[in-house]
Amino acid sequence: MNTIQTMKTTHITIYGPGCTRCTTLVCNAEEAVRTLPGRFEIEKISNPLEIAEAGIFNTPAIAINGAIVRQGKVLTVEQLRELIQDSLSHVQASTEFEKENVATCSCGCGCQRADSNSKSPTNQESKTESTPGKGLKTALLLIGFGALAVAALKQIQQEAPVEPVSTPTPVVADNSAELVYFTFGKRCPTCRRMEQWARDVAIEMGIAFVQKEADADQVNLYGLTTKSLILRDIRNGREWEKLSRIWELNRDETAYKQYVREQINAYITR
Repeated sequence: MNTIQTMKTTHITIYGPGCTRCTTLVCNAEEAVRTLPGRFEIEKISNPLEIAEAGIFNTPAIAINGAIVRQGKVLTVEQLRELIQDSLSHVQASTEFEKENVATCSCGCGCQRADSNSKSPTNQESKTESTPGKGLKTALLLIGFGALAVAALKQIQQEAPVEPVSTPTPVVADNSAELVYFTFGKRCPTCRRMEQWARDVAIEMGIAFVQKEADADQVNLYGLTTKSLILRDIRNGREWEKLSRIWELNRDETAYKQYVREQINAYITR
């Protein structure tokens, strides 16, 4: 009986607003796949909301089978060819590895334990640990190391100099300004964390805080490409400033909040 194998299609997506750089990347991608074996489908996405929802920070960007592999750079035909080949090789290797794991596992879960009589490291370790007295010795050693570690930590804490805590410059509350956190598309834990940090600073400094879903007009007005923090005048929504460093500082709460404080202070006192 002949077996018919279905060749999978590799999906390549180019993200960009439609500039010359984006167009060049699309052309290079089309040229690169012409000499590669297999079936390829190239899609171009220029909608800002879709770009932001995909988590793109710099355009043009390229995704292979849904995974973002490069951002902010126009790759040559040869670079794209190597990138696509590497991506497909990783997928193939992963598939083969999973098949091998399933084949060596009697229950099909991939744990690599063929049966209870196999001489696997797990079974050998279990037999070794069952030796009388060895478990007690191991426990005593662990307790001893733990006590030493606690004593060393206390000594370090006693000797370590106390760092002075810097306090933010106080600022007068301003009812004419508001801090707006614009979102659209899917939200990740980082996005929600940054929103909470911004809310904390707004409350601390006495200005209004708003979290809202951005519409098309706001995306165009503020040049939004991802979740963004905007300072704007309540009386005139077209007077605004974008806090562009929030994604750069999203792992450091202290630096993030200090940056937001400084931006608010500068905005309402100018």
